[in-house]
Amino acid sequence: ELPEVAASASLSPMPAATKDQLVAAWKRGLAAQIKESGALPPGNAKGAPAAWAKPNTGAAAAARRALSSPRTGSSSGDVEAEAVAAWRAAPAAERRRAAKAALEADASDAEAAFALYEAEDELGDGDAAVAALRAALAADPSHAAAARLLAAAEGGADAASAAANDAAGAAEYARQIFDGYATTFDEHLTGTLKYSVPKELALAADAASGGGRSGVDPPRYACIVDAGCGTGLSVEPFAGRADSVIGIDVSSKMLEVARGKGLYSTLLCDDLVSGLATLAQGQCDLIISADTLMYVGRLDGFFEQAERVLASGGVLAFSVESAERATSQGDAGSVALGEDGIGLQPSGRFCHTRGYVEGLAARSGDGDGGAWETAAEPRDVMGRMDGDKPVYATLHVFVRR
Repeated sequence: ELPEVAASASLSPMPAATKDQLVAAWKRGLAAQIKESGALPPGNAKGAPAAWAKPNTGAAAAARRALSSPRTGSSSGDVEAEAVAAWRAAPAAERRRAAKAALEADASDAEAAFALYEAEDELGDGDAAVAALRAALAADPSHAAAARLLAAAEGGADAASAAANDAAGAAEYARQIFDGYATTFDEHLTGTLKYSVPKELALAADAASGGGRSGVDPPRYACIVDAGCGTGLSVEPFAGRADSVIGIDVSSKMLEVARGKGLYSTLLCDDLVSGLATLAQGQCDLIISADTLMYVGRLDGFFEQAERVLASGGVLAFSVESAERATSQGDAGSVALGEDGIGLQPSGRFCHTRGYVEGLAARSGDGDGGAWETAAEPRDVMGRMDGDKPVYATLHVFVRR
């Protein structure tokens, strides 16, 4: 029997479900109910909101009928994606209560601990956020996102260098972050965060390829590689101007969104270096990578594969987060900058100095002149907002000799 205070109920037959599957279903239900009512349902957190305590006889009766009848309908779209989007849209205080309730039920739930970290971080409680990261790692020592963010919160230059050298950890970190971000990524980035890097990067790439910033008669390309394509925002400025477009991303959820836009000839679910390694030598005449390399760390492998895949005269255009800007802003002391010019920021993202990137380009290739010619001086742009702070991206453009 459902209590008369019930606002809604759902029935999900799960024969022989494991504990983890039941917990996951419970979380999805919570997210859906938070989206519907703006509050947690009773019994899931201490001090249930008053709005849930109002009797709703009609809803309770309808719920009983649903429970006693075969389920004939199903949710339209991706139920998991809808639940994630609803969870992210819920107020941070509600997410904190729900995450704490989940941890009270199962202290070994690493994802609940990480959800608690996200809520505490958004609410500005740094100590509680770090404690939640430790709890996530205690529950799952392989949790890449928790490991990266804890290193950023507690580590110095040594931690930054260790994280930058961990290619497998970097790929897993990006996958964890963006698999849960795909459904709201475009709206959040272009609307809330005022994202501008794809447009700026496209203008720079076109200029290096013979086009101009005026946008008149922009160049066409035989093959574009979008390294770290995400949902496809970076390649939108090139729509209709390439014979083929290849997207590479480590997040399968982001690729699902990108596939729906119809902008790509081929999509590869892989990390950047491994994905580029599957392409033929000299196959492409443009490689772009917008707001991706700050999740990678060391860029040696990326440069090596770009050198191999690009045809002579091809353009490599990418952005990194500016280490010079990051270490000169108000919270500069919290950026761990290694001697190699790679820094680890509190956000868990890397920043790179201009000297580090230019040094890689100068050392590449077998000839005296190297493999790359600088097409334009590196340029900083305000790439997006992070809360109330601007995040500056440095645009680098090279031409393959």
